[in-house]
Amino acid sequence: MEEILKLINKGAKLVDVRTKEEFEEINISNSINIPLNEVNDYMQNFDKNDVLIFYCVSGARSQYAVDLFRANGFSNVYNGGSIYKLKPALEGDSNKVMFNVINNSICGCNSNCDCN
Repeated sequence: MEEILKLINKGAKLVDVRTKEEFEEINISNSINIPLNEVNDYMQNFDKNDVLIFYCVSGARSQYAVDLFRANGFSNVYNGGSIYKLKPALEGDSNKVMFNVINNSICGCNSNCDCN
């Protein structure tokens, strides 16, 4: 995780490969949502030298995206793993995210909505 955080601090692009619905429920600020089934359509929008960090719920879909990009000539692609580990590490709000997950209320919006 430390290497991923360093890359993000240096300007790596965060790509969320979950569905649009999942992204709307909880996401990481400044991330790009490209559902895994649409990744091929968007690949040409990135430079092969871009540093890209993919994430999803468990790390499985993001690993598939990493493998796909590497197979197409991208070398600076990384699996950021689970949003539930990455988001708290980036935004410093681990208690709130875990509380919401436990209560089946995944929001993490950091505002005064019903999730608080």
